[in-house]
Amino acid sequence: LLLLLLLAVSVPPGAEAQLTSQQRYLVKYRRGTSFGLVAAILRSLGARVTPTELRSGFAAAELPPNANRLLRAIHRRYLERVEPDVLRFPEATVAPGVANRHVLDDIEAAGIMPGSAPVVACVLDSGVDLQHPAFADNVFSGTGSWDTDTCGHGTHVAGIMAANSKPGQMQGVLQNLTSSNLGLHIIKLFDGAQCNPVFASDLIRAVETCRKAGARIINLSLGGPTFSQVEKDAFDELEAEGVLSLAAAGNAAGTTYMYPASYNSVLSVGSVDESLNVPWFSQQNDQLDLCAPGDSITSTRSGGGYAVQHGTSMSTAYVTSAAMLLASKNASLSMVQVRNILQATAKDVGEPGKDAGCGHGLLQVASAVQAMQPQTATSTTTATTSTTTATTSITTTTTTA
Repeated sequence: LLLLLLLAVSVPPGAEAQLTSQQRYLVKYRRGTSFGLVAAILRSLGARVTPTELRSGFAAAELPPNANRLLRAIHRRYLERVEPDVLRFPEATVAPGVANRHVLDDIEAAGIMPGSAPVVACVLDSGVDLQHPAFADNVFSGTGSWDTDTCGHGTHVAGIMAANSKPGQMQGVLQNLTSSNLGLHIIKLFDGAQCNPVFASDLIRAVETCRKAGARIINLSLGGPTFSQVEKDAFDELEAEGVLSLAAAGNAAGTTYMYPASYNSVLSVGSVDESLNVPWFSQQNDQLDLCAPGDSITSTRSGGGYAVQHGTSMSTAYVTSAAMLLASKNASLSMVQVRNILQATAKDVGEPGKDAGCGHGLLQVASAVQAMQPQTATSTTTATTSTTTATTSITTTTTTA
């Protein structure tokens, strides 16, 4: 049967000369269809197929221009969806100038210590320069070549979260992980001096690795302007499994949606500057959930020392750290409840109520810690946007993200 199928969809005579300008695609195949069969079909069309499944029911492949017509012939029987494998980029830039020196005060994070419950967060980025003195003895783990960083983005993000407190230097929100039960699991996505972009398939595979590593929280200081249904499905499944994903809203200085931040199952984080205004670069749209400092942020630099950068990447790291603190203080909290508390206790800035510039408002860690005390666990998996007061218990019944 497989041989007959491959003969039926084989590349027509002369097509080999047309197998140029390959484009990456995500392929979702129907239940009951094996990855091996789909891979064989795609290869018969001249495709280069990623050796393993992204996750159950999905594959990534580079298809030649003439393959779409042939794919349509087998689409209904074996495939549910074929879509472009879009690009994802880090969301930060180097920002020379005066550093914001009031970051932890702005978000009520100074002096907040973790609780006793174990929490692992996954950071998908460019790796971490583990030789930096600010990370000495910290509880890091990782997948692949995660302990080096050729472009510095991941090291800067990790420093915001976990740099050890040093006299006269910046400190991470988590202060240090040397004696706590918190840990960061690092997965290297971006590489090269310019933090080369990755495909959505790379991101999907990485978040699956995070899930298998036991991470309950995922930091995504990255994004791109193109929607991907396959990627959305992956993050929806993570939310249903109790994982909180947080992503940068974007630095395109506009109102367009960036992804994965703009999926309902992902908490979208924008930026504020030292005056608590939305800086020029931060995306503003109705999918924004929270904001945090993101303008002129000092953090660890790959190769040693410290650097100033700006971007919603930096803001996302602050909110991820706050989520870890809350989860560590109450092991019974679901990640939906953590998200609800962070949103409900945010400081309203800009226009009254939830707005496109800052979502529910500016992250307030101390208020969130205080508000979480009456929380009890539920099995609900959809996030609420209730913002009535900062100290009342938060329900988990509404479905707007």
